[in-house]
Amino acid sequence: MSLANLNLANFNWVYAFLILLAAFLLFFMLRHWWRKNKLRLAQIDREDLEKFDKNYRPRRLKEIKEEYPGLEEAFIWLDGMLMLNREEKEIRVRLLQEWCCEDRTGEKQAPLAVRPAEIRFAVGDPEQDGAEECCHIDGFLEDDYLTADDIRILNWGLVERCKLFVPFRIYELRTDRVTRRFTAPEGVQVNWLDPVAVKEDYTIFIRDEKR
Repeated sequence: MSLANLNLANFNWVYAFLILLAAFLLFFMLRHWWRKNKLRLAQIDREDLEKFDKNYRPRRLKEIKEEYPGLEEAFIWLDGMLMLNREEKEIRVRLLQEWCCEDRTGEKQAPLAVRPAEIRFAVGDPEQDGAEECCHIDGFLEDDYLTADDIRILNWGLVERCKLFVPFRIYELRTDRVTRRFTAPEGVQVNWLDPVAVKEDYTIFIRDEKR
């Protein structure tokens, strides 16, 4: 091999090494930027979530109860039940929904909706169906309903109420979900955003120690 060819081969090897080194540096720089940006976005998400938890839910709960006074009456009833039974070792609070606003024309955005129906209260072994006190939630008009998010906020409010009147306990939440799927009659045009309707009932178990 001539000296010129040897120098050319060395030059190509150095050139390839520099390209490889630049590629590695670029890769590590991009990875560092991505991790930093990902952490920044995660921090923003956490801040938004904390803001939502601290500000939005209490405000929205207040708005819902102002719009439907029967809900506030049911909360007050629950307050009394909690105060009367605060020394009980086991308490069960249930928020039950009811189906409503069935769409018979296809013009609504959902085939069926849901709204709160009653709050039930019981003491004793929550694994057994004991006697329950019941407060029916009144004040809804025929076309009134709550969104799934508002119902979850309502349930959050019930949990917070339980923690206020029966503090320093173990709280367990169970969700019983019923799903119904609707099919439009052949040739009928509907405006449903989703043919599925979901109803969630919530049960709050309050215990003074783990079982």
